[in-house]
Amino acid sequence: TRGVRRDRGAGDLGGDAGRMMGMRSLRLSTPSTWSYRAKVPLLIISISLATALAISVAIALSARYWLAEDLHDHARAVAQSLARGLVVHMARDDVWEAFEAVRAVANVEGGSQRCEVVVLDQSGLIFVASDPARFGVRERSTVLSAPLAAGLRQSVQGGGPGVVAVNNADGAYSVVKMPLVSTDGEAIGTLLMSYSHALFADRYLETLRTLAGITATLVLILIPLGWWLGHRLALPMTRVTDALYRLGEATAGPPSDPALQRETIAKRPPTDEIGRLEHALVQLQAQLAEKEELQRQFVAADRLAAIGRMTSGIAHEINNPLAGMLNALS
Repeated sequence: TRGVRRDRGAGDLGGDAGRMMGMRSLRLSTPSTWSYRAKVPLLIISISLATALAISVAIALSARYWLAEDLHDHARAVAQSLARGLVVHMARDDVWEAFEAVRAVANVEGGSQRCEVVVLDQSGLIFVASDPARFGVRERSTVLSAPLAAGLRQSVQGGGPGVVAVNNADGAYSVVKMPLVSTDGEAIGTLLMSYSHALFADRYLETLRTLAGITATLVLILIPLGWWLGHRLALPMTRVTDALYRLGEATAGPPSDPALQRETIAKRPPTDEIGRLEHALVQLQAQLAEKEELQRQFVAADRLAAIGRMTSGIAHEINNPLAGMLNALS
């Protein structure tokens, strides 16, 4: 009867396990029901990719800022260097030499389409320009382009070059305004330099391409590394879960071999917290299996004792009439 009950209980547990597996298969579409062997690696990969993306964006923004600052510093240095010669040329009223100076700066910096240089005298008239076709000599400042006009309106403090950023329909520009002061400290004019941000666009795009290559390489390294690390982190939980399932099968199914359980314990010594937990579960499984084996032996001995008692009773019932018949015959 006990064996029949055990078989029936095992069948019920098997049916419950089947129903549970069916319910789990219906919930596989939700991430909360995924296995830790999938969730932990995906979580590590997601964090790694988000970190790499955030670092890449921060580097890209920083590179844009520092490239713009480098352009401004370079423009200030060029303006200061050009102002020294322009002061001498304006003192001599040498328009041609001043034109050669500003034209050389415009050509070095990429031509008149990217760099415009205009020198105004003390009365606000154009003394010389890098593009005389657009800004003729002795013309008023009203003919200046929008970036140069915006730079002219800005105030410069300390006598040094000032930089202002201007955005218009043609693009983004940086305008440098430099007061021209004679040797005796008298203001004799103003230097205006308009730089297009296309000057550092190529450098910025090259920086972005390099950054994209490094990020792609990191992603290719982080994805398999994150999957391997996540799998290693989830592996102890998997072993503990397997040990619990084996424990349930040992209590509901046929008894396991205690010698095999001891061999399993010896092969897996405890190392960390989860390892010790698995070790304790395996020990508990071995003890339950040994208890099940002792119960089976006790049931077998009880059956043999019952058979012995029944046999002695039958022999006694047979011996009583036989003894009476033997006495009568005697």
